[in-house]
Amino acid sequence: MKVMSFLIVALFSLNALAINEPKDAPKDVLDEAIELCKRYASEDQINPEELEVYLLDCVNSELETQGYKPVEKI
Repeated sequence: MKVMSFLIVALFSLNALAINEPKDAPKDVLDEAIELCKRYASEDQINPEELEVYLLDCVNSELETQGYKPVEKI
């Protein structure tokens, strides 16, 4: 009986971890974050040399606030 209880608790724990794991953002969410960050970059007058890093940081910040995984490149 103790083994069965342990297995049930372990199963629920693994399920809870899977539920909390961030998922990849859908394409429309990613595209929206990119466009938003491009507007921010324009408003902040980001230099072209710094734009790629700025956009990646900004997009990942937007995705994180929505519960999605960060991206490695845009």
